[in-house]
Amino acid sequence: MKTLQLKRNSQLVWQPEGLSAELCDALRALRAYYPEIMETPAGDSGVTLHFDALAGSKTTCQVARQDNGFNVRYSGLAGALRGVGSALGGVEGVSAAPFTSFGIMLDCSRNRVMTVEHLKGYLAKLALMGYNQALLYCEDTYELPGEPLFGYMRGAYSEAELKEIDDFAARLGIEVIGCIELLGHGNQFLKWWHYADIKDTREVMLIDEPKTYEFIDKAIAMWGRALRSRRIHIGMDEAHDMGRGKYWDLHGTADHFELFNRHLDKVNQICKSHGLKAMIWSDMYFRIADRKNHDYYHDLPIPAEVAAKIPRDVQLVYWDYYHEDKETYLKMIQHHRDMGCEPPLGSGVWTWSPMFWYNRGRTDRTAVPGLAAAREAKLKEVFFTMWGDDGAMCDYDSALAGLARCADVAYCGEEVAQEETARRFQAVCGANYEGVQLAAELQDRAFRFRNPQGEFMEAPAGLLFFDDPLLGIGMETFKAAVGDADVEEKMLGEMKKLQNHLRHFRSTSAGDFPNFNNFLRAMILKVELRKRLTTAYDAKDKRELRRIAASGVRELQAALAEFAQSARKQWLATTKPFGVEVVDSRIATLSARLDTLALRITDYLAGRVDKLEELEARRDLSGLVEVPWSVGRVQTASNYR
Repeated sequence: MKTLQLKRNSQLVWQPEGLSAELCDALRALRAYYPEIMETPAGDSGVTLHFDALAGSKTTCQVARQDNGFNVRYSGLAGALRGVGSALGGVEGVSAAPFTSFGIMLDCSRNRVMTVEHLKGYLAKLALMGYNQALLYCEDTYELPGEPLFGYMRGAYSEAELKEIDDFAARLGIEVIGCIELLGHGNQFLKWWHYADIKDTREVMLIDEPKTYEFIDKAIAMWGRALRSRRIHIGMDEAHDMGRGKYWDLHGTADHFELFNRHLDKVNQICKSHGLKAMIWSDMYFRIADRKNHDYYHDLPIPAEVAAKIPRDVQLVYWDYYHEDKETYLKMIQHHRDMGCEPPLGSGVWTWSPMFWYNRGRTDRTAVPGLAAAREAKLKEVFFTMWGDDGAMCDYDSALAGLARCADVAYCGEEVAQEETARRFQAVCGANYEGVQLAAELQDRAFRFRNPQGEFMEAPAGLLFFDDPLLGIGMETFKAAVGDADVEEKMLGEMKKLQNHLRHFRSTSAGDFPNFNNFLRAMILKVELRKRLTTAYDAKDKRELRRIAASGVRELQAALAEFAQSARKQWLATTKPFGVEVVDSRIATLSARLDTLALRITDYLAGRVDKLEELEARRDLSGLVEVPWSVGRVQTASNYR
């Protein structure tokens, strides 16, 4: 396809004559974030946008150069606004998405709650890529009348804030859906004594308790008031220990299928009483069916009598951000259809794992085949989850590159030209696409290696960054799983190459490059220090140990202080202040442990201790074939929770 770039600071002008009120309002809403999109009287200068509406159910966008501007032929508001984004980047061509709903799910529950203003800007970017749906995942990060401890000190959205977000999104044709949890994932509020009466286990609400449903009614009513959408995602996933705590004490054992369906039916009736249609994650039906292996999704049949009791007006969402082959997605879509439901697909743009930048490799390997399967199976709804597991350390803005890539694959297929994506991304997000994607390759380049069996082993960058410098549990388990004693040198080689390529990027509009470069510098020093420490101690090289205790520790602590400052700045520029304490405390703990490292070395060199027990402890983990789940998930500098 032919591509023509607009000149820098060029204005896109449009006239309201002949346009729908809906499109005019959307263009006026975009003006707050894109001043170059201007409404002008006919005949004014500038690159002119012409619009022609098309008939059809597909979201279609056809952009062509015309005289002094661009002609955008479209069906659906999402198609029109994607056309505007293409015109901003000077990208011509035809694209069409077969999905009626194409969106994201933004995790607002793992410390990082976007400010209303930043989220509105995010929605504007999404609209120009062709998205028309946004689910806000809020476990407890929303306020409820009469519930002062619900969402306490967690940055909870008020009802007024949710209405403001929804009002702006509606102008862009974006449906905002509340995505909450009404069974499991309740640990953040169930920890309070106030909720003891509705608590079954640490994570799960107490089924069949009247007070539970009084609380649920209050939550559903609030979301019904706050948002236009008549749909609500009520979660119901990963409630593995339901009925095994206080419920068991009160009622004894219960069949899990019966218990789950009974609870779902009660919550669904509450949703309907408020005029809302419920959506749930579908995994619990599969997890209960597979009592032995505990796989989220599998080929075991759901008992017909159980499937028959699933409320027909509840929509089951198939989530899958792990499989890398189209066939698995197709098989599971059919499995849902066999249960009598037409599932939306919840794929993922990887903002977890955990990382400080979105994970391009995992996204491309999972979301692209997921999209291909959704197209082939003729699904009508697809959205991309953006989880924030383990503290939401990832810069969500960096994921805009992944969302741009997924949008282009959805609209144009897997063979979409990289140059087109880069031009559109530059215009819509104001950042260099290649640079953002290069940073997003860090995980694959530096922390993903094949083991002796040829299988890829991956250690999240955050695991190794916060790994205790003296204990080294994360690094030692990863080295053992990979089976490569030289893995640290390979990591360092890849990180230094990236550092050299990225050091000159200074943009903060689609990922904060100054912050990422500060992280990368500290990460390099961290891996180097651990390598130097173990090598010097094993060789009894006291001169090198003395250098580590002095200059090595000081240099890394200085780099950590610089990263802490920029990470805090990045967080507060985009996110409510609640949750940044997790970032502060983890970096501070790591710096404190470096003080202890220096002290331990000094005591050893002075003869006050005859050995460093932390380095004498067994580091030979022969036979380990993977990084233990608990090690990969605990984001502290210690082996203890």
